[in-house]
Amino acid sequence: MARIKKAAADNQDEETAVPATRSLRKRKAISYAEPEAADSEWLETPKKKTKTFKVQDKDASPFVKESDEQGMTDEGDSDQVHIVALKKPKPKVDPVPKAPNPKKKGRQPDTVVETDSNGVEIRKRDYLMEPSQKFLAGKIRAETQRIMFAGRERCDHDDYPAEKFQIIGSVGNTYTVTVGLVNKCSCPDYAFRRNSCKHIIYVMINVLYVRDDLQYQLAFTTDELRHIFNAAPLAPALRVKVEETSNPNRKPIEGECPICYMEFEPDAEAISYCKNSCGNNIHTDCINTWVKAKQKEHKTATCPYCRETWA
Repeated sequence: MARIKKAAADNQDEETAVPATRSLRKRKAISYAEPEAADSEWLETPKKKTKTFKVQDKDASPFVKESDEQGMTDEGDSDQVHIVALKKPKPKVDPVPKAPNPKKKGRQPDTVVETDSNGVEIRKRDYLMEPSQKFLAGKIRAETQRIMFAGRERCDHDDYPAEKFQIIGSVGNTYTVTVGLVNKCSCPDYAFRRNSCKHIIYVMINVLYVRDDLQYQLAFTTDELRHIFNAAPLAPALRVKVEETSNPNRKPIEGECPICYMEFEPDAEAISYCKNSCGNNIHTDCINTWVKAKQKEHKTATCPYCRETWA
């Protein structure tokens, strides 16, 4: 039994054995023998092709002879002249300086009168066909709530009239309203919204008595400004004749208060008068606010009419 197994194993080894195969690739034959005289050509160093140039005269036209497409020639052909055409360098021409772009005409300051090409004055802000809701609400407050003035002065320009109004705020701050080509106010509301604030509306309605179609405009023309100031009433302090007497009597309570520009109502409000000099009447609330504002500025409170010290 053991012999049979051994014979079977030997037969299996004979069947699985793979004979060695020879590479089919042909090997390169290398000869180490000295080269003969006939084979000396290939020992020469290969010639390097170079590019040859010849500069022609300015008047002569360049041409190409005995050269390939790239202008390459053999160095061994020394008996031939090889010329390669060269492009003439273009003469340098200084560029013509460009004319500066015309500066665009910027917007002029709000205090400068502008005109178009036809000489017609340009309004600094768009003309409003109707009042805004904010203006209507401010107009109601202007007709019912009192605003106090610390002073006013004309500040006319060469081309148009203008006026400034000093207004006392509710907490004692003083704001300046300027009526000119563009209405302005130094209060925070105008600085934020750039629209008519309650101070501007109050001046338009209660101080200058501007006509309805101009009350809500943000800007005026020079003709409109002249019409406004020519039609405006004088300040109450200028309308009342001041009599200089040593013992003045109180004047009749009539007309407007010089501080708030509102009519006197003796039965509904307290009214004071100048006891030191002129005897003219002023709202008690207005003169108290006036005195506090002057004290805040470290100034002496005086009568809005006669400018004597208020007592």
